[in-house]
Amino acid sequence: MLLFRRQKTKWPLKKAHLEYHKKDVALFESLSSINERFSKLQDTLGAAMRHAAILSGEPSDIFLKVLSFYEKAGIIKSIESWQLC
Repeated sequence: MLLFRRQKTKWPLKKAHLEYHKKDVALFESLSSINERFSKLQDTLGAAMRHAAILSGEPSDIFLKVLSFYEKAGIIKSIESWQLC
């Protein structure tokens, strides 16, 4: 279902497109589904990243410290780019 809706939705989403289709229930249901799945992905990835940082002996009491560890290791480009995603 998600892949099927993705093919029908033009990316990247533009403000004008969303305003024009503001009453399109199907569009916003599919966007809600994408948002929910992305949130679950973020939670899973964040937990794995925190766990790996702990195993490496790095401080991980706040996620910014985890991101700093991954930035220094060269795994992510920058904390800012991660937050933008």
